[in-house]
Amino acid sequence: MLDHPSSLEHDKKQLSFDTKYAPWSSRTIILSGENKTIGLIRFHTSPDRHASKDYLKNAVEIGYQIFAPHRRKGYAREAVTAVFNWAEEHFQVYRFVASIAPDNRPSLNLVTSLGFTKVDEVMDETDGMEHVFAVNYTDEKHR
Repeated sequence: MLDHPSSLEHDKKQLSFDTKYAPWSSRTIILSGENKTIGLIRFHTSPDRHASKDYLKNAVEIGYQIFAPHRRKGYAREAVTAVFNWAEEHFQVYRFVASIAPDNRPSLNLVTSLGFTKVDEVMDETDGMEHVFAVNYTDEKHR
């Protein structure tokens, strides 16, 4: 079912470098009621107060995948909001980052609707050009 197992490979690599990464690693997104896995969600790293770019300081970058048959049904929004609330409640992390391909309209719409603003453009060695968005998740309107 995993179209791109690179997320799990990334987790394994991150855990070998950063033992504090475990709570930030991949989780399955399960469709309750059917007890069915419909995707994955994770953070790319644990928070880093010494990050190289200001928008990354004390922030975590979200990554998610909803499997094709379940897309465009609000599951990504629900999962993203849930893990943001979790990060805030358990780790006092309020700043979130998302890197999205310029042609990924559904993800661009999602982050924009959650109050993210574009802060950078980067060339990812795996995914190519990505627009980077950030949000401070302390305002109730983002939830």
